[in-house]
Amino acid sequence: MSAIHRLSDRASVTVGGVGVDPCHIVGGRPKNDGAGSDIVLEIDTRVVLQELQHCGVAVDAGTLQEFVAHDARKERGRDAYITIARFIICPVLPLSGVRHVVTPKWIWTETTTVTIDDGLVKFKGRCISA
Repeated sequence: MSAIHRLSDRASVTVGGVGVDPCHIVGGRPKNDGAGSDIVLEIDTRVVLQELQHCGVAVDAGTLQEFVAHDARKERGRDAYITIARFIICPVLPLSGVRHVVTPKWIWTETTTVTIDDGLVKFKGRCISA
């Protein structure tokens, strides 16, 4: 049996400046009421690039930021990036039958900026209590 190769352990999620479990966040629709908290999600650039290419997205290092910034404006995109973070921060063994238990405490409703810095894709936005 071969060992599982982890590409990176670099990922984090904060809500209101405090580190949180990504299993407590889901992607959601934008809300215009102005209430909520700041959310910052960071994922190793190599992981994001590999996952997108694995899904058949025609993206490379030069087009990654533009693609991700556009994709993270949509609920489905935000949900995909928080799912990637879950598998980095809280890994589960393939074929183990174990799955993430998602218990929403926050809904990521808006992405305001996406940058690539120090090898990390950094998503900044807003979230509300679930």
